Amino acid sequence: MIFLSSSRVYSIPALTDLPLEVRGERLEITEGAAGTGWSAAGVAENFSTARPRSLYGATKLAAEQFIE
Repeated sequence: MIFLSSSRVYSIPALTDLPLEVRGERLEITEGAAGTGWSAAGVAENFSTARPRSLYGATKLAAEQFIE
């Protein structure tokens, strides 16, 4: 079986806690800020996937675990 996934589903509180600033017409992580699994370059594979998740996130994670 080959399973392709475009992205991981991250924790909602962890995402809302990111320090963001408006640049042009988009939000970007504040330059120079960094934490576990994130930096100005974006989020990484080790960014929090802790609960709570969106309904989409929960079903996507369930599908990934089922396949494993």
